[in-house]
Amino acid sequence: MWKITILLLSIFGINSTSTYGESVEFPDIQSFEKQVQKTYILMLNEQNVAIAKQEIKKKYPNVSINHEFREVFTGLSVSGTLYDLQRLREEPYIDSSHASVSYHAKNEGSASYIGSEKVRACLIRKTSA
Repeated sequence: MWKITILLLSIFGINSTSTYGESVEFPDIQSFEKQVQKTYILMLNEQNVAIAKQEIKKKYPNVSINHEFREVFTGLSVSGTLYDLQRLREEPYIDSSHASVSYHAKNEGSASYIGSEKVRACLIRKTSA
């Protein structure tokens, strides 16, 4: 069994070279995290939102504050690099954080509703009679 493994490794190679013999550079995870932009919803504990906003602006200049929540919960919507947001989530004034996800419905043409075919059939009969 191990002979097959060695054969496969010798055929495909264990180094990071392309089929053209060029060296392939794989980005490290930390540099990837410093480039990816994300939006998070941060739920704050009992601290004043204004104080939390000041601390975020001072400690994390690359993080932007998008929206402030006060009605249902106390929190902020923030955008920034994954690296900065992971560090920000460790702050003592943050209870929890949730990635912000948007869903968009794609509607091509008319939306059919339950029973709409029956209603159309009735309307067509009435107009043709």
